[in-house]
Amino acid sequence: MASHNEAFITYLQGLASQSTGAMAALRRSLSFTLGQDEHVYPWVERFAGAKSRVDSPRRLALYAVAGLFAHYPHHAHRSFAAAFGELSERRGSATIEKRFIALMEAGEQGLVTHLRQALHLLKAEEIGFDYVTLLGDLSLLLDPQGDERALNKVKQGWGRDYYRAALSEDGGNSDPGAFIDHIQSLVSERDGSSSARAELAVLRRSLAFAPGGFPASFPIVEPFMAPDWSLRDTRRQARYLVAGIAALNPKISERQSLATALGKIALESKSDGIEKRFIALLGADADNLADHLRQTVSLMASADMPFSLIRLLDDLSTWLNPWVDPAWVDQVRQRWARDFYQSSRVNNHSDPQQQSNEGA
Repeated sequence: MASHNEAFITYLQGLASQSTGAMAALRRSLSFTLGQDEHVYPWVERFAGAKSRVDSPRRLALYAVAGLFAHYPHHAHRSFAAAFGELSERRGSATIEKRFIALMEAGEQGLVTHLRQALHLLKAEEIGFDYVTLLGDLSLLLDPQGDERALNKVKQGWGRDYYRAALSEDGGNSDPGAFIDHIQSLVSERDGSSSARAELAVLRRSLAFAPGGFPASFPIVEPFMAPDWSLRDTRRQARYLVAGIAALNPKISERQSLATALGKIALESKSDGIEKRFIALLGADADNLADHLRQTVSLMASADMPFSLIRLLDDLSTWLNPWVDPAWVDQVRQRWARDFYQSSRVNNHSDPQQQSNEGA
């Protein structure tokens, strides 16, 4: 597919140098519903394929990219998101970031409109981008029935590329302590700051998506990623997940682990349902751990039980990694099991400080 995408962009580059009329027609085609301007069929349909459905995401992506290229035929070796991030870094304007998030949240119907608006801004600064990559991404983004995992990967890639470029001058702060301090500051300021409350609401909503799959959470979390972290780096996933969890349960402890806190809830409730939930959590793998954690933390929020975010972040960075040595994940699980059962079996009259130390 990549070679097919390259062939299409090469064809458009040749067309741009040979036919100003074709370029003008392709520019006008974006005023129509994608793929329905018959005047540009001769230049695009040959790449769509005779058996392509009229509403095929691939076909629509070809028409979208053709129209965008005709508006700004500057092909460069950086992704669209990276180009837009560079624009943000150059202008130092918060409105660019807002435009990027709006673009990422746009549905299939509004995506091309947002792209076209962004394109004019890039053109004004003479910042080019890779149309080959854009074509591949749009083939997924314009598919309402597409594979959710593939779609999330595209969105996460755009978020990473944008903030890598946008933060290139000052750089992001990937220190885990700095990230946790930022999240804790949002929690502590929520009663007196409408912006903190709004960001926490975004983070809570992000838990309905795969970690890093909710674009509105990008501005809150991406500045705390290292530029060299790949999309598969579980430190990225762990930060998105911990941010959402902190917003869901804004009770924070410096030392008490999540497992210790859950054990105390089990002790107080005198119900074996908590233990069953914990056993299910311990058995979760990298693919379903986020769902189990969300359910567990919802329970903890209702019990007003605090736990340590920095410890959770460290554990999730290991647990979410499908390529890590299984022995490391087992060590995390064993520690969680120890913390849970120590705290769930402590006598009700035991010294609270002693219980806290046991969970540390």
